[in-house]
Parts: sequence; structure tokens; C-alpha cells
Amino acid sequence: MLLGREAELTYLQQLYEKQGSQLLVVYGQKNIGKTSLLLEFVKNKPYRYDLAKHDSDLEQKNLWNFSIEEGIEGTEEKTVLILDEFHILAKSSDDFVRAVSAFISNFQNKNVLVILASSSIAWVENSMIRRMRSIALRISAFYKIKELSFPDIKKMFPTYSRKECLTLFSILGGNPGLLTQLDKESSLTENIRNIICEKNSSIWFFGAYCILSELRETAVYNTLLSALAKGKSKLNDLYLETGFSRAKISVYLKNLMELELVEKVFSLDTEGRSNAQKGIYRIQNPFAHFWYFFIFPNLEKQELLSKEEFYAECIEKNLDSYVAFYFKDFCMAYMNQQNSDDLLPYKFTRSSEWVGKVGTIDGIMEDDENHVMVSFCKYENVLTTYEDYEWNLFCLEKAKLKPEYIYLFTAKGFEESVELEAKTKKNLILIHLNQMFL
Repeated sequence: MLLGREAELTYLQQLYEKQGSQLLVVYGQKNIGKTSLLLEFVKNKPYRYDLAKHDSDLEQKNLWNFSIEEGIEGTEEKTVLILDEFHILAKSSDDFVRAVSAFISNFQNKNVLVILASSSIAWVENSMIRRMRSIALRISAFYKIKELSFPDIKKMFPTYSRKECLTLFSILGGNPGLLTQLDKESSLTENIRNIICEKNSSIWFFGAYCILSELRETAVYNTLLSALAKGKSKLNDLYLETGFSRAKISVYLKNLMELELVEKVFSLDTEGRSNAQKGIYRIQNPFAHFWYFFIFPNLEKQELLSKEEFYAECIEKNLDSYVAFYFKDFCMAYMNQQNSDDLLPYKFTRSSEWVGKVGTIDGIMEDDENHVMVSFCKYENVLTTYEDYEWNLFCLEKAKLKPEYIYLFTAKGFEESVELEAKTKKNLILIHLNQMFL
């Protein structure tokens, strides 16, 4: 069984076992493992798999018709028809849309599970319904394939420490198509140096050519993502950095957000809203962030230096500060797991953060009765001090929040004064990196 995909396989099997025919749309980012998941699912089942390609309208229509004729004949058992990257056909061919419509009109006379798979998140979520028209009404479900979790990554690389797995998570996220390119027998440094940053490796190629493959004017997007990677997070900062008009930047940011490459950060609306920043943007996809933080600005050096020299000069010295950005996501994933396992003081139903003009609150968790917990996360390779704790309290004051519980996360450890404070204040919980995801 595929690692970390038990829930997805269970869902597909339950849908398969339903009476009659179903139409399912499965989608997710490139290399997320859609095809591997679907092919694992159809093992020991009658199925047909086809991959849509950029081809003539006639060939596209024939592909769908051939899939139907070959896929559902000669078996009484329920058949699975998979058309991968179906958006290629749907976006360009009216004949394909009509052919699907004709098939769907006689749907219940068949015993088939049709799976339309796509790696175009933006198109599925924003354009598919309009393009597919009445067909959309017959769709049984949409199923978005998510990234692997941190525990899954730890299982993939059992010899890596938690810190090394966190670093890997910060570079590739939970993208199985990228993670499986690494050598499990090699050290993290060797994998970064020899595979992730090796010019013309499959992962390097993905960064150079695939991240923006759905977009035109890649030079504009490269400029924007490079500026975001430098920490230019406000619209005015991006305007000053790039020279593009604010209107143009807004349009291009919208496109990047639709592809889940960029996100807009909204602080929790508290009584301290006047102290919060508004309109903050940041790169959402870890590998896109890594690429534009380390690789893209240094492509010239990559041509001149050996891979050992490139790693030492362009990556190693700034890697910890980069990983620190993702430590709060790691901590939030841990809190979500604790929440699911009912191991927290109360079960929160919503989470957010607070980005202040001065200071931040990394996690804010609330339940339906407005009980509040907060988290502060420190990744730096020094102990968390009492002064750090006082700074956290200052941030709460600025946000005008009075949480019932405060969680302090650290990658290094806590000073004795902080540990003593936690012993006297039962609502102060200290958590070390090595205590998480046991």
C-alpha cells in the first residue's frame, strides 16, 4: 500500500462499492501522487487508464470514445475508467465535452466508476463547472489529494532526525513525487547537494520548468516570486521592488494564489486590529519558496561552482533561517494532530495567526465557545529565554488577546527560568522539537 494514502484508498473503495455508476473528479498539485494512488486503487479491478495529451480535436474525441468502448465491454464486474489530465481535453475540445455528455446521459445503465484526474488545481476549482456545463451536475464528488504529513515523511526517511525531516519538509513539503526522487541511504546534505540542487536532476528540472508551466509571462512571475522570497510581503513593497504597477501585481498575485503558489495572510481580527499588518503575501508552496530563495537568484553561480561549493556558499549558511519560517507550520501540524486525538485542554474548531506591526503570534486556536489557546515557535539554535517569553506576552498585549493556554515550541530548549515559570503556571506548556510526533 502507498505510504500515507490509506484514507484516500478507503474513500475510493467506498465510492467503488456504491450501487450504480459514479463520476469522480480527483485533482491536486503536480507530483502529488494522483496517478500512483489511482493505479494502486485499481489493482485487481477491471479498469482502463488513459492520459490526455495535447493533440488534435479528432484524436481527443477518439481517445475518449475508445476508452469507453474498450473499458466497459466484456466484464460484469464494475469497471473503472480513468482519464488523467482530462483538463487538457476539456479546455480545448467541444467534441470531448459533448462525448462525455452523451456518455453521462446513459450513465445509470452502466456499471462504471469514471475518474477524471487533473493536476490543474486552478482550472478545476475556478473554471471546470462553467466549461463542463450540465455534466458538472452529474459529478458524484470532487476529491482533492493533499500532501503527505510529517509522520509520513519520517517513515520515508527513518534514519533522519526530526530536525532533518523538518528541513526536508521545509524544502519539498509533503510532495511524494519529489520526495521519492531522493536517496534514502544518503544524508540530508548529500540529498540537497546531489539531487535537489543538482542541475538538470528531475527535481531541479521541476523547479526550472514546471512550477510556472500553467502560466504565461514567466518573467513577470519569476520577478514577483523572487521578491516574495526576499521577504517583500506587502503590495507596496512588491511595487517598489519590481517596478510593476500595483494593479498588475494584484492580477498576477491572484493567478499565483489560484495555483496555490502564493497565499494572502489574514490576521485574526482582534481588539488589537490597529496593531496588525494587513495585506501580507507569502509563498505557500515549500519547493517554490526554496527554489526562489536559494536556486533562482544563484543560477549563474551554479554554472561556475562545483555542487559542493554551491551548497556551501549559496545554501548552507542560510538554511536554518529558511527552515525557521516553516517551524510554525510544523508546530501547527502537531497541534492539529493533538486536537484530532483529543489531547488538548479543549477541541478547537478554527485556527489562525496574528501578524503584528511589531511581533507575531504564530498560532491562535479557538473552540466554539471562544476559548483561546496560542502558540509561539522558536527555531533558532539558542535556548528560549525568559526575555523571549516576555516578548510573547508583549505580542499578546498588542493583539489584545488573553488566552487560557500558551504553548511555547522550541527546537533547541528552554532556559531554566522558563521551565520554572511553566511549573508555577499550569497554563504555560513547553514543547521541544524532539517531543513532537513521537
